[in-house]
Amino acid sequence: MWTLDSALYFIRYLYSHIPNNTWHLALGGGVLLRGESNHDLDIVVLPHNTTIEADFSALTTALEKVGFFCKEPVDVKHKKWAEKGITDRKYVSSWEDAAGKRIDIIMCISNENMGDPPSKLPSFLTPIIHW
Repeated sequence: MWTLDSALYFIRYLYSHIPNNTWHLALGGGVLLRGESNHDLDIVVLPHNTTIEADFSALTTALEKVGFFCKEPVDVKHKKWAEKGITDRKYVSSWEDAAGKRIDIIMCISNENMGDPPSKLPSFLTPIIHW
């Protein structure tokens, strides 16, 4: 279970492991609205500076360092949604630890943020869907 306290602690942990002025991390979903969630923790990620090429490696390394792995990359999510007739193409990847605790990373990015080509995208964000 994620509580508001555990979510804030975790988001602060992530902030301490990413370079300054690269990403804003925001709490969303059930933990924000109800103070807890048995389902997942939604973390919204926004670029701090949209004029530089996005680099997600510090964020993914921080997640992996505490035992989370990418269970459902964005392309898998998009495929599942398409099978249900859902055409939403936001960047969401689901991460999970060995105990089954889940995090959804929701990236608020566009192709303009990614550079050309998007060379620094982690594997969980490929292939890129342009909107």
